[in-house]
Amino acid sequence: MLKRSLWMGSIVAVVAAGFYGTAKFRNPYTEVEWLEDMPGATDRYVTFTPVLRSNPKVKLGPAVGADYAKLYFEDVDNDGSKEAIIETDGTFTLEEFHPERHILRYQPHASGNSQFVLVKSEVLPHLPH
Repeated sequence: MLKRSLWMGSIVAVVAAGFYGTAKFRNPYTEVEWLEDMPGATDRYVTFTPVLRSNPKVKLGPAVGADYAKLYFEDVDNDGSKEAIIETDGTFTLEEFHPERHILRYQPHASGNSQFVLVKSEVLPHLPH
């Protein structure tokens, strides 16, 4: 009986961890689409641009990028609204580039001019090999 309980608990923990991981990457802004681009000669440098989903020609903020970037959403300032975070994927530990993190805050406006504003950019330390 104890083995069965431990086994079921393990399954629940794995499923919950998987859901949390995918929820972190789910865009909470339904009216916003994030355009991903690789403007360089390779796919190393990745940018993300927030645009209006109903009209992708309307930019809602700057194109922000980093080497081997990924986009995720997290409430970093505990105000109840998730910020967009563009960050170098931690699995890349090459010395040739500097890992970065950029945080964009969504600023809604009743006039329809909602925007994402870059509030913080930082160079991250290299992970040990």
